[in-house]
Amino acid sequence: MPWKEASKMSERRELITKWASGLYKVAELAKEFGVSRPTVYEWIRRYDEGGQSALNDRRSVPGSCPHRTPDGIAKQILEAKRKHPFWGPAKLIDLLKLDHPEIAWPSASTAGAILDREGLVIHRPHRRRDVVLNARALKATESGEMMTADHKGQFRLGNTHYTFPVTINDPVSRFIYAIQGKKSTSYGEARPVFECVFNEYGVPVFMGSDNGGPFSCSQALAGLSLLSVWWIKLGITPVRIHPGCPWENGVHERMHRTLNAETARPPAMNEREQQKRFDSFRTEFNTVRPHDGIGGRRPIELLKTCRRPYSRRLLEHDYPGHYETRSVRPTGEIRWKGNLVFLSQTLARERVALTELADGVWGVYFHHIELGRYDERTRRIT
Repeated sequence: MPWKEASKMSERRELITKWASGLYKVAELAKEFGVSRPTVYEWIRRYDEGGQSALNDRRSVPGSCPHRTPDGIAKQILEAKRKHPFWGPAKLIDLLKLDHPEIAWPSASTAGAILDREGLVIHRPHRRRDVVLNARALKATESGEMMTADHKGQFRLGNTHYTFPVTINDPVSRFIYAIQGKKSTSYGEARPVFECVFNEYGVPVFMGSDNGGPFSCSQALAGLSLLSVWWIKLGITPVRIHPGCPWENGVHERMHRTLNAETARPPAMNEREQQKRFDSFRTEFNTVRPHDGIGGRRPIELLKTCRRPYSRRLLEHDYPGHYETRSVRPTGEIRWKGNLVFLSQTLARERVALTELADGVWGVYFHHIELGRYDERTRRIT
């Protein structure tokens, strides 16, 4: 018995002994032992009911709790966590509600406490988050209107080869159209992934991306890359975030963080095994996992296919009749009023058009995209 508790027991026994002698009043005992008179009466009552052992300290917590989560429900929460070890308590509760709506599931905080008691919660250190002002996010009004594309970032597999995963996402439904490991970030590696997606889901109105390859080329006019030129010829408008502002494509970046945690730590031994992980993650992400950003629903429930079907045959674009058209040479130049004007080698053998916007200032267009403005006096495009 701890010495503090033993000391208390000794005092209480002494108090009871003096009270039993009949020589002391309750007020005198209260003053001598430094307690209130109700406390003296309480110790006397407990002694009368249970003897010396009743003078021990009693537990302050109740013997039962009517609000405690039933063991059966706690067990199902733990089983769901073991099945989906990377999911948090809120997502687990959303999943259980979808699978068993007839059960009154506890709150996410209660589920988190249950997981914490079992040692299934990883406590991360708090990180300060800077506030970003005037950020422009890639947003769409409905599913199927925009696709967002990115490279997750290369990482080395167990066989020392590198893989470069191309990911394509729907920012409204959170649906992942593709996660495909590739050998590089080249146009030739990326285009077949987009062709498969367009074949199955149609062609979007907008394609959002960052400013990295193969989606953009910082050295080219209007940042055009071979991939973005192909998108434009399909009638897609490329939309890019500001350089160095990944939060403007926050939905896609958040998916990448989860993808990295669940499929690449540690990576698989080879390309085939890593692709299996990507495929399994995509299936679970789209059809099983509930998402907070879409009200606890699954992406497959909100997905809409794009309105335009994909066709490999690209028709020549019809510019308005008052536009002056030119063919871009293999060197990336056009001839304009006796001068060679450099545009971009990514537009080699394509047709562009110019229209006069002011005296000596011409707008340069490729399909529906304005590439810049050519000034006859400076012979430069800005």
